[in-house]
Amino acid sequence: MKRPLRVSWSAVAIAPLPIALLYSLGLAIAMPGSNPLLSFLFLFALSSVVSYGATVFLLLPCLFVLSTVVRPSAYVTAAVGTGLGCSLYVAAAWIAYHGSGSNSGPPEGSFADYLQRQGLDWGFWAFVVAGLATATLYWILQNRQHHAGRLPQSRCSASRAASKTANVARPRS
Repeated sequence: MKRPLRVSWSAVAIAPLPIALLYSLGLAIAMPGSNPLLSFLFLFALSSVVSYGATVFLLLPCLFVLSTVVRPSAYVTAAVGTGLGCSLYVAAAWIAYHGSGSNSGPPEGSFADYLQRQGLDWGFWAFVVAGLATATLYWILQNRQHHAGRLPQSRCSASRAASKTANVARPRS
């Protein structure tokens, strides 16, 4: 069994923030309204709930379980984030599918037909990029904090330290 994942809570606090900020800013600019600041704040609050919720309740548990089997690397973390982004898109599409019937009736066709009609629209890529970027940013921030306390040791100083301990440990006769 591998050592479980070390969680950096400051990385958890910072990693979802840029995606929520960028998406809410983009949507506030794309949707003109009478009060753009209010629409930005509303969209930022909504996207923060989704982004932080996905990070805390999906990404961290998946990485924790995965870390008991393999050592998480940047590629593994990015793949998990991308997979979670895809799964969140399918969940959002499922909700949209059930709300898409004519005259508030049942939806027309199957869910697979609905996904095929939607194709790989901007919503799909928004979820995938958000999952990938959040997971990658978490990995970068978590590793930066993990390695910040260590000072790199040169080969010369490491070999000198090893030779000093070898000389001290040798008893004289």
